[in-house]
Order: sequence, then C-alpha cells, then structure tokens
Amino acid sequence: MQNDPEQALSPTDETHPAAHGRPPQEDGAAPVDLAHLAAQTFGNEDLAREVLAMFVNQTEALMAEAAADVTSRGRIAHKISGSARGIGAFAVARAAEAVEIGAGAGSADAPSDDAFGRLGQAVAAANAFIRGRLGAEI
Repeated sequence: MQNDPEQALSPTDETHPAAHGRPPQEDGAAPVDLAHLAAQTFGNEDLAREVLAMFVNQTEALMAEAAADVTSRGRIAHKISGSARGIGAFAVARAAEAVEIGAGAGSADAPSDDAFGRLGQAVAAANAFIRGRLGAEI
C-alpha cells in the first residue's frame, strides 16, 4: 500500500472543502471528509484505507439487507450512520438518520421510502469516491 497521504487520501486538491476550512459536506464537497478520516485514524494511511474498504463492504451488504426487508431499515440505518460519521461521510450519516426517523414514526416502509432512496444515493456516492481513491485495493 502506498503511504504517501499527499497522493492517496489527503485533501490536497484546492477544490476540496478542507483546503479552504469549510465545514464537511457542503455543496460540492467530497462525499468523505478526508481531514476527518485522517484525524480518526491518527494519520495512519494503512488504517484509513482499511477502514474505507470496510465501510464500502459493510454499506453494500447492509443496503442490500435493508432493500430486502423494509422492517430492518431503522436498525440498519443506525449502523450506517455510525460508520459514516466515523469516516467523515456526513451526507451518508444525515441520510441514514432520516431513515431512522421515518422508521421510528410508525410504518417502517411508507415514511422511509424516499429517505431510503436518498440514503442509497448518498452511499453510492461515498462508495464511488472511496473506490476512486483506493482503486484495486477493494
């Protein structure tokens, strides 16, 4: 694995929000706040890569499970939210929280269908971003 954070995971691109001190997940922000991830992994590039790969694998499995069983969406969204916050995928975390709220409001399927769709989009964006960073490592 490459251990050069300037080329791998660090937000070195001037268009990245962390390069300008903006809060994570503003419009146009990367789906994963790499500065947050670096802080969470103590700057350990190998650990960051491992955590990102685990996130992709976990979210893909959990989203498939939630798609097959709408009654599990609240529980699964809670898991995704925690994982997303850990890596700095704050848009995913917010979308997951909306699913949790919808699932807790009564009917597990009706109030959370739109929210679940938005969660799927946020997860797909984050996972595509991660795959773009990690390439064949996943």
